[in-house]
Amino acid sequence: MASVINPLRDTLRRFSRNDRYSLYLLVLGIFLISLQFKSIHPFGIYLMPLLILIPFIQARTLIWFRRRYGDERNAMSIYLIDALVLGCCVALSQFSIIPTLVFFGILFLNLFGINSAFYWVINIILCIAGIFMTANLLHIPTDHFIQTPMVVSFACMVGFIGYVALEMSSARNRADEAEGSLDSAQQQANHFMNMANKIARYAPSQVWQSIVRGDRDARIENKRKKLTIFFSDIQGFTELSESLLPDDLAAILNTYFEHMSELAKKHGGTIDKFIGDALLIFFGDPTSNGARNDALACVEMAIAMRREMKLLRQKWKALGFEGLHVRMGITTGYCHVGNFGSANRMSYTIIGRDANLAARLQSVADPDEILISNDTYLLIRDRINCRERGTLQLKGIAKPLQTWQVMDHFDNTQEYSRRWLEFEMEGFNLQLDMDQVRSYDRDRIILALQQVARNVDKNNDMKRPPG
Repeated sequence: MASVINPLRDTLRRFSRNDRYSLYLLVLGIFLISLQFKSIHPFGIYLMPLLILIPFIQARTLIWFRRRYGDERNAMSIYLIDALVLGCCVALSQFSIIPTLVFFGILFLNLFGINSAFYWVINIILCIAGIFMTANLLHIPTDHFIQTPMVVSFACMVGFIGYVALEMSSARNRADEAEGSLDSAQQQANHFMNMANKIARYAPSQVWQSIVRGDRDARIENKRKKLTIFFSDIQGFTELSESLLPDDLAAILNTYFEHMSELAKKHGGTIDKFIGDALLIFFGDPTSNGARNDALACVEMAIAMRREMKLLRQKWKALGFEGLHVRMGITTGYCHVGNFGSANRMSYTIIGRDANLAARLQSVADPDEILISNDTYLLIRDRINCRERGTLQLKGIAKPLQTWQVMDHFDNTQEYSRRWLEFEMEGFNLQLDMDQVRSYDRDRIILALQQVARNVDKNNDMKRPPG
């Protein structure tokens, strides 16, 4: 039984999609039955070939519109033919009540789902025009209705009910297809979004975001711009790598880069590249807040990285990895920044003397020291507490360079001492940042400090000799 029902259901589904054919087939059927019972104007027989040709012409027109414009929206005007034809059919039926109601029902069902009031008005006007034009040409009286034979009325009602059922089936099929297309489009969008997110991790976030916005294109181009460049590496990492397993070494390095990258993103830096354990970041492109603010953001990022490195060092120390300290160099100057490489493979990076200068400053910095050039110092000296490091002769740099050591990021050192407290020694490490302490955590901090004090006193009492 199912082998019979399923093909029949598929046939009805395919037929319901061709609503143009079903509409004119219904009208043609009403005309044929009405002619048998002489309840239609004799001229109706000449309209029958046209009723057969119109749906085929419309179908071909729809295909043409779909190929030319990509959809059927521009073919909306061809449906106006339906209104004109239905108006002619009303007049040819000599205004028989049931056929007239059926024809008007077909018209309004054909307009169902169209939200344009203007389109409704045009269709109704064309239908009325078809009625009066046909009535005048064939001298059909419009002042009375003729009685519809019972068989014709029954056939009209059955045909209209069948047409409504086919239209409902067609609407349901279109809704299912639209829902399926939407789901498919959503899946494709999610797939491409996931792929884009994965690919975007190989490029600075500022770069691919500007490409998505249309601010820049993926082609070989660069420009000269004033940047603040940051370069850092981990002192002792090379020696440590010789004594560690590759898995442990990779875990330490990935943890370090993860934390430093988050701080770079927080402060608006563009991560250029990772070179072993070294990190190159610059400020000023593709977005810039001005040379002074870019330099200030870079130095504040370096200070935050130095603090974060102390926390990481404590975690690594608990795992048996000691002696990891970061060295940082910062300078400000003009570099060429943009896409370098070939049309098939390019890299967004910086080239210039000051890019190398940041690496040279890092190489002569002491462990946990932030060493900056005089150009950077002049931009941030009213906001950052710095100490003169002296004039240094750097490798590859012709002239000696005035350098400065970054101390903290507050104007007033005394205020900084109150807001930031740091103490580190064997068996004890304390870092207090009042700007990060939440008001509801202060009581817990006080209790923790009191507990530490009691433990220290108790330990001293146990070590104190009796008597």
